Amino acid sequence: MSLIPWKKSNTAVSRTAPVAGLSSEMNRLFNQFFDDFRLENFAPFPALSVSETAKTVLVTAEVPGIAAADLDVSIDGNLLTIRGQKREEKRSDSETCYHLERSFGSFMRRVELPASVDAGHIEATLDKGVLTLVLPKNAGEGARSIAVQTK
Repeated sequence: MSLIPWKKSNTAVSRTAPVAGLSSEMNRLFNQFFDDFRLENFAPFPALSVSETAKTVLVTAEVPGIAAADLDVSIDGNLLTIRGQKREEKRSDSETCYHLERSFGSFMRRVELPASVDAGHIEATLDKGVLTLVLPKNAGEGARSIAVQTK
């Protein structure tokens, strides 16, 4: 003899089943529509790379279309801050724009440096939309050996 579980018919569930189905379908549609707009698809601006040699820290940032006068670079301890503003181009009144895919506005990016640097001797250059910062390390800030003495 086999046992078959008995389920009580719940009229409240059967009435909301169409609503639950509609709700799950709406969730599926919204998830499918907004799938391309996830935050992980948007890279921070500007894109940075940080590398280190024995004497310097090298930082490059991609800042296309931004003039050197619109960039502000500052260091506080070992925290590097790059601020800037991309300005809108002026168009004549007789020109009609149908589609524009350029962004304008201000940005700020902070990155912690791998070593302390000498802020007084930083070299910053902007060439073809790439900001290059050469940050010399502080002298004597490298690894050192400490002798342990007995009493």
